Amino acid sequence: QTAKAFRSASLFSRTGALQPSLLFSAPPSRRRNSRRPRTSLPASPQTTSRESSRPYRLVIVESPSKVKIIEKILQDHVQQHNLPCDYVVTSCKGHIRNLPTKSDRKKRSGPPKKNKDGDESTLPNTETQSTSFPYEIPGINLANNYKPTYEIIPEKQIIVEELCQLAEHATQVLLATDPDREGEAMAWHLQEVISQSPAVRKNPHVDLDSFYRRVSFTEITHSAVIEALEQKLDVNPALVSAQETRRILDRLAGFTVSPLLWKKIAPGLSAGRVQSVGMALIVQRERERLLFEPTSYASLE
Repeated sequence: QTAKAFRSASLFSRTGALQPSLLFSAPPSRRRNSRRPRTSLPASPQTTSRESSRPYRLVIVESPSKVKIIEKILQDHVQQHNLPCDYVVTSCKGHIRNLPTKSDRKKRSGPPKKNKDGDESTLPNTETQSTSFPYEIPGINLANNYKPTYEIIPEKQIIVEELCQLAEHATQVLLATDPDREGEAMAWHLQEVISQSPAVRKNPHVDLDSFYRRVSFTEITHSAVIEALEQKLDVNPALVSAQETRRILDRLAGFTVSPLLWKKIAPGLSAGRVQSVGMALIVQRERERLLFEPTSYASLE
């Protein structure tokens, strides 16, 4: 009963009372199970403590290897200039969304859908239209101008939840992924996913136009990082569209040509968007050469 009373009293240890765990140690297995889970926040309270009353800006980078270096730079910057806000630096570890690998299109077997007025919808059925194409491409609506559909990568679900929790109380989200097409697409996907979180929508700062900002730097030095923070930009839609187009072309070439390679050459081969088009041009030109009929002619001067 005494041990039970001490365990019950440990619930009030945060109020300032004496913690019984300092006097009586639990069994080793219980100590391991009672250990608090590791948080994604760095250890420095000056720049990353969520429990602190100081506001903070969330910085999301692409690679985990850059977190500690950028965190140290921002920590020194906060201390030197006595800034009113801190910085939380974390990593998305690459892409968090991708095109689905399997099609989830289901055949409609029930009555037609009805609109708000109760009448049958007169809009074209894109599901039946897509069956007129020779191939069904998962994640791409061939009947709707090749519109892609994205889903969160299962292995990144925990990372997405952590990012949403950090953005819930942040005053600003700085998307500091790499300055290329892939990095720009990652920043766009991060903004789309985080903005859909119900908890983040309750953030009073989310309605501001400056809540999401793109940060780009080509070197991890103190001057480059601080200069990038001062020149915050928006996500470049042109680079996002370029990456999305490349991804769609990869899917169109891979899911249409690769099965033919498995059947005719060897299983496990994959067709690329560049090699497939180059091969098609070569074959087309070769067919024109074979169909050419030589004829004799003469010119008059």
